[in-house]
Amino acid sequence: MSSQSPERARQTSLSSPMGTLLLALFALQITAGTVRATGLPAGGADALRLGERIYREGILPSGEPVRAIVQGDIPVDGRAFTCVSCHLRSGLGSVEGRVFTPPTDGRSLSRPFPRYYNGVAVIAEPPQRPAYTDEMLGLALRGGIDPNGRALNLVMPRYLLDDHDLSLLVGYLRTLSAAGSPGVDATTIHFATVVADDADPAVVESMLGQLERYVAVKNRNGTFYLSDRRGTGMAASVATTRGVVPMRLALARWPVHGPRDGWRAQLEEHYRRGPVFALLGGVSAGDWRPVHEFCETNRIPAIFPLTPLPVISETDWYTLYISKGYQQEGEAAAWYLAGAGPAGAAPVHVLRDTPAGHALADGFDRAWVERGHEPPARVVVGGGENLTGERLRELLQRHATALLLWTGPGSIPALRELAAAAGRPAAVLLSASDLGDALWSLPDEARPFTFVAYPWRLPQDERRSGLAKLSRSETGVVSPEEHAAVLALTITEILTQALMNWRGAYVRERLLELIGNLPDQTPLSYERVSLGPDQRYASKGCYIVQLSAGPRPGLVRRSDWVAH
Repeated sequence: MSSQSPERARQTSLSSPMGTLLLALFALQITAGTVRATGLPAGGADALRLGERIYREGILPSGEPVRAIVQGDIPVDGRAFTCVSCHLRSGLGSVEGRVFTPPTDGRSLSRPFPRYYNGVAVIAEPPQRPAYTDEMLGLALRGGIDPNGRALNLVMPRYLLDDHDLSLLVGYLRTLSAAGSPGVDATTIHFATVVADDADPAVVESMLGQLERYVAVKNRNGTFYLSDRRGTGMAASVATTRGVVPMRLALARWPVHGPRDGWRAQLEEHYRRGPVFALLGGVSAGDWRPVHEFCETNRIPAIFPLTPLPVISETDWYTLYISKGYQQEGEAAAWYLAGAGPAGAAPVHVLRDTPAGHALADGFDRAWVERGHEPPARVVVGGGENLTGERLRELLQRHATALLLWTGPGSIPALRELAAAAGRPAAVLLSASDLGDALWSLPDEARPFTFVAYPWRLPQDERRSGLAKLSRSETGVVSPEEHAAVLALTITEILTQALMNWRGAYVRERLLELIGNLPDQTPLSYERVSLGPDQRYASKGCYIVQLSAGPRPGLVRRSDWVAH
């Protein structure tokens, strides 16, 4: 039995009692005596990187997936049962329903875990388990046995790791969240806000004024009494009243100047002079990518920068955006046209050669292809070229029955000409952010076939919900200054909630995990902000609206909140 290979064990009928017994014996066999013989790898960045990959991705140094057994006899691919999926990036554990996942960070593993906690102090009882030795960790990971010799919950995978790979994982766990992140000292949590020189100064002051007032009030009132960094994660239950200390907040301005390819060096210099725990807000009129990449490389959380061009990624983790910006409005247009829009409408993109125009078209194409369609043709309008109704009619005759006009305020004169001629399109789709205040100058005769992706809460819904009305333009556009202030207010609200729930070490990953577990928010300018675990774009939808007739039009809802 001891010579049976892993493949042979996998091929045994798992539904039979013999199959279950063989798998159990196999798990015990690969556990016995091996960690004692090997110990930890010889440290170093490479070993930690490989251990982290096992923990986060379920991938071995060989590139093969980790194999594991769950529920006693079910072999699984470790990529679907990674450590991080339950114990989280920080290793500080989680609670979901009645399932408590204990912390696996370095400090929690190397100290006894308390049995009882009454909200004030640890009750003097023998611990639930002693501190883990390396050998005990091996038994838990491969055999599902805790330091007391008891079987762990069968939900916990039994990982089929050889000695070397096990030592990599154990070595990584010993370092995981073992020290607080940079940007926190004995008395202060340091934050920063990145401000690009392309940003409107009024918008910058609207955001920074709100954030700086928040910091001043909190420091004056002394209301942040957070658990001492000696605690860890879900083991907040071990904190005593002696471990609660007041912490101040500090907010620095990090300006960046000139071309974007020079921002990275400026950010690194700011960080060298004064490390911060996280970035709050931030303002740029253009692409946020240099800041995003700086945060991803240095593992610095960034909460809700104000940018129309966020980085769209399925894997990057450290920047939380309020929305996908222009791309989100393009997506909403595609979902509406494919679902509730005019039947059989065949679209064509008409866009300015600008980042906004391409982002809108990219967002539409992504959602359009997901619905099983080919991407529409793109017609790019040059910077000096006037868009005319005649040009639009020509495109309709040659390409399509629906126009996707990503040309900003330049769409308005052409739509007026188009509406005055025969052969109107089935639909014209526009972006409210791309148009700005020009939205309200849409000609009456074009309004019946013109639809607008609108990413904010509708003005009439503010009144109905009892929310204080935003200081919009006369007909409902959220001003850039108001947008910045509301975004800053949203940042301060979620930061307050996250810090109130803080337990233990100030670990950056924990900040994003706590935010991900907050209930949905209802900031004034957005319909809904969902901060679910691992979600990087908080406001996920748009309305599709039309303008009512007359000189003082209102917004007429033509869709529900189209969310993706």
